[in-house]
Amino acid sequence: MFINDNPTVELDYSALHIRMLYHLEGVDFRKDPYEGIEEREKFKTVQLILINAKDRKKAVCGIRKELMEMGYRTGLKDEDIEGLIETFVSLHPTISKFLHSGVGLKLQNIDSKIMDNILTNLTKMGIPALPVHDSVIVEKGYEEELKYQMVNCYKKVIGFEPVVH
Repeated sequence: MFINDNPTVELDYSALHIRMLYHLEGVDFRKDPYEGIEEREKFKTVQLILINAKDRKKAVCGIRKELMEMGYRTGLKDEDIEGLIETFVSLHPTISKFLHSGVGLKLQNIDSKIMDNILTNLTKMGIPALPVHDSVIVEKGYEEELKYQMVNCYKKVIGFEPVVH
């Protein structure tokens, strides 16, 4: 992809919503939330649904549906999915109270404010930027400015420094 005939770079917030939950709890969580997990994409899906589901039953159903869409054909019984949930909870007990509570909408609102601030700041500087979920694409020459904006806009809203890659 090119912007103004220049190559681009995409930076994103690492584990945005998991990290935001830790930060809302006053914990500066810096490590990889999936460290030691063999099926990383599977657990990313599990955490996404756990954060967004309004109750545990909906979380279990949502996880099953998504895993089936990802091609999983075994390990989809309720007890298997409950095991995945418990594995996630055991890795992240600090934020477990937020799981299947519907907190995802609150997090989406917060991250949209952060993204709005980033885009507003870059636009004022004349830097074209394309938002994609929790990432932003800019011309390669603006990579450092983008990182600065992503870190500082997050810190202003949340009070902690994010991990940006």
